[in-house]
Amino acid sequence: MPVQSVNINNVSMAYFLRGVDAAKPKEVEQAPQGAQEGANAVVAPELEAAGKMVSQLDVLLMKAAKTSTKSLSGKMKFQGTVLLALLASLAAGASHSTGPWTKARACVWYVPGWNRTAETNGLAYASCTNVFKGNVCSFWGWDGDRGWSTSAANADVAAKRLADEIVSSNAAFRSELVIVGHSLGGRIVARTLAELSRRGVKVGQGIMLAPAIPMNDPDVAQMGGGCVRPAILVVNPKDSVLKYCYDMVGGEGGPALGRNGSPAALANVVEYAVPKTITDETKIDAAWGRSETVKRVCNHLAAFYFTELRRILDGKPSKSAQVRVPQGRINLEWKVIDAGVWWNVLDTCGGWKLERNIVTGHCRIISPERKRVAWGPEAQMRASFSKIRAQLSDKATGGK
Repeated sequence: MPVQSVNINNVSMAYFLRGVDAAKPKEVEQAPQGAQEGANAVVAPELEAAGKMVSQLDVLLMKAAKTSTKSLSGKMKFQGTVLLALLASLAAGASHSTGPWTKARACVWYVPGWNRTAETNGLAYASCTNVFKGNVCSFWGWDGDRGWSTSAANADVAAKRLADEIVSSNAAFRSELVIVGHSLGGRIVARTLAELSRRGVKVGQGIMLAPAIPMNDPDVAQMGGGCVRPAILVVNPKDSVLKYCYDMVGGEGGPALGRNGSPAALANVVEYAVPKTITDETKIDAAWGRSETVKRVCNHLAAFYFTELRRILDGKPSKSAQVRVPQGRINLEWKVIDAGVWWNVLDTCGGWKLERNIVTGHCRIISPERKRVAWGPEAQMRASFSKIRAQLSDKATGGK
């Protein structure tokens, strides 16, 4: 069961943040323990080493660019895992300032990400309660404060436990239940929704923020069937943790759903992407929040995703959302030579190009900045290019 419930009718997010004056909330059934203290010491130990993390990440990427993914050394995988742990720790521990979202009262269960799965005083959870102000929020803990591989496996077990718990509840409660997960917590939500779909049971809604699950995982195609209202998927193509750590050394066999979403439209799932400016638009009250470099490296923070989620729930998603380019293979972006002797242009749209190699037959997608953003079999790349075209068309007509 969720370990903590909070009536957040009068909770001000500023109450939890460092350096912000706010009145103490009047109605709190059980305030997040240590939230004030946690805000005053928000992830300071990890962030003191943020500069070193940036350098380590650069070194790792330079090494990876010189070798194939399959031949990554054990040392590099270990380094990547360490970086993943540090960045995930930052993501779970920081907070942001936004206005509240008010809707008809519902029950919201928040499923945390890796290495913050037993803490009810985390500021990511405080961000969640702020976005869902006016509803009863609960922290749903699971056994994820372990090594990456063990935690990923435990997340899959936790998803079945969560599904069992939901199935055992009454139908009226399920219809008002909203389950929200970030990172590995988003993976749990995705698998839970898929399991509920297989059992013929639905919750009110599922929300996945940067889910750390392979985009081609079978559960992804089924998750929309586990909720009444469309599931919400919020992704970020530039997410540092998912792009460099998860994709390269996560051992999951493919890129994360939380980066570019699904290659094809999913039934009863609505996909959104955060804008490139999300780190600028999200206020971080800790001292390190003034460093744009640190914020860009730490853009897996739950705080950034909750900023965009609030806009989505208010019916005002970002109009400048990034273009998502699903890909089934790990890709390091770099500038390429224009099509010529070795490449034929198959399609173009808004500065984007789909090209095919005349020798190998494989295809690649080139961005308007002349960077290779995806590569693979022609059928797969044509599907990804169709998604690009649809997104550009939506922007032109005022859609998402």
